[in-house]
Amino acid sequence: MSFPNLQGKTFANADSALDQEAAFIAQRALTVHGDQRGTLPFVKTGGTNESKHAFAMLQGNFCQNATEINDAKSRVVSFKDVFDSWKRYSHQVNTAPPALPAELNGWTYTEAGDYITSNINSSSHIGLVSRDTYSDWELEVELSAIGDGDDDSIGVVLGFYTDPQGVEQSLTIWRGCGGNGFTWRAFLNYVNARSGLTSTVTFGTAQGSLVKWGNGGLGANATEAGYTANANGGWNGVGKTKVKVTRVGDVITCRTTDFELFDPTLAYIPAADIVIDLAAQPSTSIFQGKSAYGYCAYSQNKAKYTVLNFTGGERVIYDVVNNQTHVDSGSGWAIDASRSLAGDLGTGRMLFNRFTGKIFYIEAPGEVYHLNGVAMPTPP
Repeated sequence: MSFPNLQGKTFANADSALDQEAAFIAQRALTVHGDQRGTLPFVKTGGTNESKHAFAMLQGNFCQNATEINDAKSRVVSFKDVFDSWKRYSHQVNTAPPALPAELNGWTYTEAGDYITSNINSSSHIGLVSRDTYSDWELEVELSAIGDGDDDSIGVVLGFYTDPQGVEQSLTIWRGCGGNGFTWRAFLNYVNARSGLTSTVTFGTAQGSLVKWGNGGLGANATEAGYTANANGGWNGVGKTKVKVTRVGDVITCRTTDFELFDPTLAYIPAADIVIDLAAQPSTSIFQGKSAYGYCAYSQNKAKYTVLNFTGGERVIYDVVNNQTHVDSGSGWAIDASRSLAGDLGTGRMLFNRFTGKIFYIEAPGEVYHLNGVAMPTPP
């Protein structure tokens, strides 16, 4: 049996009934699952029509012994992980992504202290977004750009979406001294409006007027705040600020402080909270369910992110030898006897633990093979 070549074909221009059926399935997969380029369809369990799209090789905490399990339990997301493996993007008005490919490399990782900084005064809105996605998460982070006198924008990615045609959309929250015309604001598709494809939506103009600009003034715009370019020496002069993002389901709450120069205690300003309900308008509904989070910068060199706290969703570790599933949903680690490797992920799956370099294959429930090392030990 041969399979039709579907490249460039849709249901409307397929050459035969077989082509039509296959093209319909391909189109339906994109409609149901969104942008899943590089993934394959899997039937999760035998005897049912439950299916999902996933990558041929899954990355996760697949462990063989107590040492690996304990290492996974104590591991937190490091900025080396962010730098090495998170998706990078570059957005610019009316330009397909990546808008400026060279600016995807506009980041530097520093092992001493475990942090990343932007290393360019970018002409595009650049960012990094997580490989994992979350529907509930909380991030508290310090933002700064010590050593650079510019006054532009540093932010946090609240959601990221890529449609089947490769159009990227972002939801971001920003702090700035005033160089980009605001000091505290959220945007859908900041510097990413594309005619007929995406549009920019602003959130929090009123709340932004309650947060001090780089000169210490208050106002909804530079004129009201009495702001002039690079007042107080930009980010280098005003010091750090804090941002706290809490997402619970469809509701995202963003909090911030004044700059360290004006409030050394970095106390949050409740009246300046920006709250976004993803279900409130069609333009933000694309971020409902699980979405990535991340870090972003626009026209700001030396943007630095210091994470104070991050929690998001459940953490899962699979003991591939004893077929046990360790789960931490926020209240500590416990073995969930109702879950298993094959039950969660299905059979015929390739697994990769990037921290140990080990590759496994799920042949059947309770039957897992270690492909790039010694044979699996027999469970007791």
